[in-house]
Amino acid sequence: MSDAVLELVSAYGAPALFLALVAGSMGIPLPGTLLLLGAGSLVSSEDLDLWEVLIFGTAGATIGDQVGYFLGRLGGARVMAWLTQLTHGENRVGRAQGAVERWGAGAVFITRWLIGPLGPWVNLSAGSLAYPWPRFLFWGVLGEAVWVVLYVSLGRLFADRVQVLADLVGSIGWALASLAIAGGLGWLLVHYIRELLHDRNTAHA
Repeated sequence: MSDAVLELVSAYGAPALFLALVAGSMGIPLPGTLLLLGAGSLVSSEDLDLWEVLIFGTAGATIGDQVGYFLGRLGGARVMAWLTQLTHGENRVGRAQGAVERWGAGAVFITRWLIGPLGPWVNLSAGSLAYPWPRFLFWGVLGEAVWVVLYVSLGRLFADRVQVLADLVGSIGWALASLAIAGGLGWLLVHYIRELLHDRNTAHA
């Protein structure tokens, strides 16, 4: 699938990148980072225009985020439960909801470009938790702009080693996502123990 999508971006340019990033930000498994790296390499060879790639890429990723947000906002717990069952993503949903509740804007921003695998789940969680949409939009646009500029720039700099770089970035992204999940589990465990001790001390008071 990666090669086919890259060929479409090469043939149809920034509009194809736009559509692919809309779908990827909605949670459809498309190689967004690889596409941006590939687009950067095409910019380096002057097959694509830099500003078109940056604008269409940021717009596509942002629109996909909004679709996920409003699915969560309008469907609420019912949509979240259905998607969780469909994708067997119980842990990811729980961690995404915990991240939004605890870190808010920071969770939205960081999952746009650094911990990308959690991004679609954060979108849905932010909507289902009624996180303020203007704030979600602002931090989402900022994070997606960082993501697009960063990886298009890397694609330009390392145009001859795009696939190797994409594999490395993908591994780091999943490692960071795993660390985030482990950290969330640890925080929930500590919070649960504190509440348990508090209830026990209250009962003995």
